[in-house]
Amino acid sequence: MLTMALGLCSGMVVLLVTKFHSAEILIFSEDLFFLYLLPPITFNAGSKSRRNSSSRISQLYCSLESLEQLFHSV
Repeated sequence: MLTMALGLCSGMVVLLVTKFHSAEILIFSEDLFFLYLLPPITFNAGSKSRRNSSSRISQLYCSLESLEQLFHSV
């Protein structure tokens, strides 16, 4: 909830600074996102998940992937 409020506030600041004309101050860079922002998010999500649920999810994921490989090989 706090994160959403911070995002809304920062978006309003950008709009006010640019006087609602252009928000080209913040340009999305895929390289920066995948190299610097995504790994901490993934690590945080993995460290907070329960160990039993993550093993069940990984088993389900592996079984679905193997079924997909069988399907595409035929």
